[in-house]
Amino acid sequence: MKMLKRFSASTAIFLLVLVPLCYGIGVRLSDKQLDPLDGLDGSLRAAVSKVSNFLRSDANPDVLVLGSSLLLCPAVRCDDQLAGRPVCYDDWYYREFIPEYTGCLYLQKLLSERTGLSLKFANLGVASSMISDHCSIFENALAHGKRPRLIICGVAPRDFLDNSQHHFQLTPTRQLLDQFHTGVALMPRKLTEPEVQSWLSGQIAYAKKFFAYLRHGLTDLACSTTGHPLVAHYQDSSTGAAAARPNKLKDLETYRNLYNPPDLALFKQQRFFLGNMLVQARSAGIPVVLIKMPLTRENTAALDKQAFALYHSTVSALARRYGARLLDAAGSQAYVLSDFEDSCHLNAAGGKKLYADLVNLLACDQSLMRALAPDRSGQEEPADLKRSATDVSGSQASPMVAAGKMRPL
Repeated sequence: MKMLKRFSASTAIFLLVLVPLCYGIGVRLSDKQLDPLDGLDGSLRAAVSKVSNFLRSDANPDVLVLGSSLLLCPAVRCDDQLAGRPVCYDDWYYREFIPEYTGCLYLQKLLSERTGLSLKFANLGVASSMISDHCSIFENALAHGKRPRLIICGVAPRDFLDNSQHHFQLTPTRQLLDQFHTGVALMPRKLTEPEVQSWLSGQIAYAKKFFAYLRHGLTDLACSTTGHPLVAHYQDSSTGAAAARPNKLKDLETYRNLYNPPDLALFKQQRFFLGNMLVQARSAGIPVVLIKMPLTRENTAALDKQAFALYHSTVSALARRYGARLLDAAGSQAYVLSDFEDSCHLNAAGGKKLYADLVNLLACDQSLMRALAPDRSGQEEPADLKRSATDVSGSQASPMVAAGKMRPL
């Protein structure tokens, strides 16, 4: 009896009662309180943390930048140079700083000097993301009340053909966006195996977010009490600084594996998503600038010629069909090997060339300038954006498909 009393008064019993009670209360916490990022494996978080932070914030940028690291890397390099920071090639910089970067300061400055417009940019480029990821971010931005005046989306062959991405719903971006829901049911609706598995997966993901919420709260309290900084600062980038580094095309073998053999079924799937994003953007009256990102000759030579030609023709055709502006930097002869860090990522010199061409396209397009003007009240919407967006069959555009069910494009 004495042992039973001691056990009933122990910390273990207290926790066994407290934790389920807290979890039961926590099921009612709103999405604003629980960070969907905490439902992911740690290895995926760095790549998509800024997407979660953006969607949960009140930020409403004028220009939303979408794409992979091909559009993200030159933004970092140009902004570092603008701020007088040395170039950093350390692994931690590529792993921690670049994926979480959301700025486009050099591009903002260049556009302001050329047009006089002072615009807010949000760079949501995600490393290794695909077309379906760009489209999902755009759709979720609209669903969360964001209303950009312009979408800039960089595309490249790997965005359509990546043998490391087996399904569009399994990418880090889609796994994060799947966590943006209103909670989980206490019990499965049916006792079928798929329903129970889905319910269990939801419970596990929600538990991760809930306990992370408690951990963050306790950490905040401890830091405020002790005066310890909440987040450790990044290392000094000068440790990996170099004025220049020879381009050894160190990623070329990786791209050979990503490209080959070309997965045309995946390409068709990604083509659908690009078309659907352009349909949605035109329906919402938001102009889109597509950029065919420049690549080194060595990179494009690693891709099947027919697949490469299909990529070019597809992007151009979809841009024409849905009224998107197209900047074909891939077809420019201005880019040389010294403009790249490897076989595909632009450095600051290459980024400046890209941004100069982009600003020139924007500044010379009166329709885009009207869309970007601070006060659009009373202005006639551009004719190519005013028209009702339709899919290829002529029917009204519908939201992005769920659960992998897609209309043919």
